[in-house]
Amino acid sequence: MAAEIEVGAHLGFPGSGGTVVAVFMRAMKPAGVSVPIESLDERIKTIAFLLRVSGKFRQFEKDLKHLDEMVGNVKFERGYVSVSVDLVMTIAEWEGKTHAEIARVFAERVAMVPEVLRPKFKSRKLKYDGELLGQELRRFADGFVERAAGLDQ
Repeated sequence: MAAEIEVGAHLGFPGSGGTVVAVFMRAMKPAGVSVPIESLDERIKTIAFLLRVSGKFRQFEKDLKHLDEMVGNVKFERGYVSVSVDLVMTIAEWEGKTHAEIARVFAERVAMVPEVLRPKFKSRKLKYDGELLGQELRRFADGFVERAAGLDQ
Protein backbone atom coordinates (compact mmCIF):
# COMPACT_ATOMS: atom_id res chain seq x y z
CA MET A 1 0.00 0.00 0.00
CA ALA A 2 1.29 3.46 -0.91
CA ALA A 3 2.06 6.12 1.65
CA GLU A 4 -0.02 9.31 1.65
CA ILE A 5 1.15 12.91 1.78
CA GLU A 6 -0.18 15.08 4.59
CA VAL A 7 0.46 18.79 4.97
CA GLY A 8 0.22 20.82 8.18
CA ALA A 9 1.26 24.34 9.08
CA HIS A 10 2.68 26.25 12.04
CA LEU A 11 2.27 29.95 11.39
CA GLY A 12 4.28 32.57 13.25
CA PHE A 13 1.82 35.41 12.71
CA PRO A 14 -1.83 36.33 13.41
CA GLY A 15 -4.38 36.64 10.66
CA SER A 16 -2.43 33.95 8.83
CA GLY A 17 -1.51 36.05 5.80
CA GLY A 18 -4.21 35.06 3.34
CA THR A 19 -1.86 34.02 0.56
CA VAL A 20 0.08 31.47 2.64
CA VAL A 21 -3.07 29.92 4.08
CA ALA A 22 -4.67 29.74 0.63
CA VAL A 23 -1.62 27.94 -0.80
CA PHE A 24 -1.63 25.57 2.17
CA MET A 25 -5.38 24.83 2.23
CA ARG A 26 -6.44 25.16 -1.41
CA ALA A 27 -3.32 24.02 -3.26
CA MET A 28 -0.99 21.84 -1.19
CA LYS A 29 -3.53 19.78 0.77
CA PRO A 30 -5.57 18.77 -2.32
CA ALA A 31 -2.42 18.07 -4.36
CA GLY A 32 -1.12 15.75 -1.64
CA VAL A 33 -4.23 13.59 -1.77
CA SER A 34 -3.72 12.83 -5.46
CA VAL A 35 -0.08 11.62 -5.28
CA PRO A 36 0.58 8.17 -3.77
CA ILE A 37 4.12 7.59 -2.52
CA GLU A 38 5.43 4.16 -3.55
CA SER A 39 9.14 4.88 -3.02
CA LEU A 40 9.36 4.44 0.74
CA ASP A 41 9.50 1.40 2.99
CA GLU A 42 6.11 -0.34 3.17
CA ARG A 43 5.92 0.41 6.92
CA ILE A 44 5.68 4.14 6.14
CA LYS A 45 2.01 5.04 5.70
CA THR A 46 2.35 8.83 5.82
CA ILE A 47 4.91 11.40 4.78
CA ALA A 48 3.95 14.65 6.48
CA PHE A 49 5.21 18.09 5.54
CA LEU A 50 4.98 20.66 8.32
CA LEU A 51 5.15 24.18 6.93
CA ARG A 52 6.92 26.42 9.43
CA VAL A 53 6.04 29.92 8.25
CA SER A 54 7.83 32.76 10.02
CA GLY A 55 6.08 35.94 11.04
CA LYS A 56 5.85 38.70 13.60
CA PHE A 57 5.61 36.37 16.59
CA ARG A 58 7.86 33.50 15.54
CA GLN A 59 10.78 33.27 13.14
CA PHE A 60 11.51 29.60 12.58
CA GLU A 61 14.76 30.17 10.69
CA LYS A 62 16.30 31.43 13.96
CA ASP A 63 16.03 27.85 15.29
CA LEU A 64 18.26 26.55 12.48
CA LYS A 65 22.01 26.11 12.79
CA HIS A 66 22.45 26.93 9.08
CA LEU A 67 20.08 28.47 6.54
CA ASP A 68 20.64 25.46 4.30
CA GLU A 69 18.49 23.57 6.83
CA MET A 70 15.24 25.11 5.53
CA VAL A 71 14.20 21.49 4.99
CA GLY A 72 14.84 19.15 7.87
CA ASN A 73 13.92 18.16 11.40
CA VAL A 74 13.00 14.69 10.12
CA LYS A 75 11.08 12.65 12.67
CA PHE A 76 9.75 9.11 12.60
CA GLU A 77 6.58 8.72 14.60
CA ARG A 78 4.65 5.71 15.92
CA GLY A 79 7.52 3.42 15.11
CA TYR A 80 7.95 3.86 11.38
CA VAL A 81 4.33 4.50 10.42
CA SER A 82 4.88 8.18 9.71
CA VAL A 83 7.81 10.39 8.78
CA SER A 84 7.59 14.16 9.05
CA VAL A 85 9.74 16.86 7.49
CA ASP A 86 9.73 20.58 8.32
CA LEU A 87 9.70 23.10 5.45
CA VAL A 88 10.69 26.55 6.74
CA MET A 89 9.63 29.77 5.01
CA THR A 90 10.96 33.21 5.98
CA ILE A 91 8.89 36.40 6.10
CA ALA A 92 10.65 37.74 3.00
CA GLU A 93 9.60 34.62 1.08
CA TRP A 94 5.85 35.17 1.63
CA GLU A 95 5.23 38.81 2.48
CA GLY A 96 3.77 40.67 -0.52
CA LYS A 97 4.09 37.60 -2.77
CA THR A 98 1.50 35.98 -5.03
CA HIS A 99 0.09 32.53 -4.37
CA ALA A 100 2.20 31.14 -7.22
CA GLU A 101 5.41 32.70 -5.87
CA ILE A 102 4.78 31.20 -2.43
CA ALA A 103 3.99 27.82 -3.96
CA ARG A 104 7.25 27.89 -5.93
CA VAL A 105 9.22 28.44 -2.71
CA PHE A 106 7.52 25.43 -1.16
CA ALA A 107 8.15 23.44 -4.37
CA GLU A 108 11.88 24.21 -4.03
CA ARG A 109 11.78 22.97 -0.44
CA VAL A 110 9.91 19.80 -1.43
CA ALA A 111 12.54 19.09 -4.11
CA MET A 112 15.17 18.92 -1.34
CA VAL A 113 13.29 16.27 0.67
CA PRO A 114 14.72 13.13 -1.01
CA GLU A 115 18.28 14.17 -0.16
CA VAL A 116 17.32 15.03 3.43
CA LEU A 117 15.53 11.70 3.93
CA ARG A 118 18.21 9.49 2.37
CA PRO A 119 20.57 9.26 5.39
CA LYS A 120 17.68 8.85 7.84
CA PHE A 121 16.27 5.88 5.94
CA LYS A 122 19.72 4.37 5.39
CA SER A 123 20.65 4.53 9.06
CA ARG A 124 17.39 2.77 9.98
CA LYS A 125 17.81 0.20 7.19
CA LEU A 126 14.47 1.18 5.65
CA LYS A 127 13.69 0.68 1.96
CA TYR A 128 14.15 3.94 0.07
CA ASP A 129 14.13 4.80 -3.63
CA GLY A 130 15.33 8.41 -3.81
CA GLU A 131 14.95 8.70 -7.58
CA LEU A 132 11.32 7.54 -7.51
CA LEU A 133 10.59 9.71 -4.47
CA GLY A 134 11.95 12.71 -6.40
CA GLN A 135 9.57 11.96 -9.27
CA GLU A 136 6.61 11.52 -6.93
CA LEU A 137 7.35 14.75 -5.08
CA ARG A 138 7.78 16.63 -8.39
CA ARG A 139 4.24 15.51 -9.33
CA PHE A 140 3.03 16.74 -5.94
CA ALA A 141 4.85 20.08 -6.31
CA ASP A 142 3.72 20.58 -9.90
CA GLY A 143 0.15 19.96 -8.75
CA PHE A 144 0.17 22.51 -5.97
CA VAL A 145 2.06 25.13 -7.98
CA GLU A 146 -0.54 24.82 -10.74
CA ARG A 147 -3.41 25.08 -8.23
CA ALA A 148 -1.78 28.08 -6.56
CA ALA A 149 -1.35 29.87 -9.90
CA GLY A 150 -5.10 29.46 -10.40
CA LEU A 151 -5.70 31.27 -7.11
CA ASP A 152 -3.96 34.38 -8.47
CA GLN A 153 -6.49 34.78 -11.30
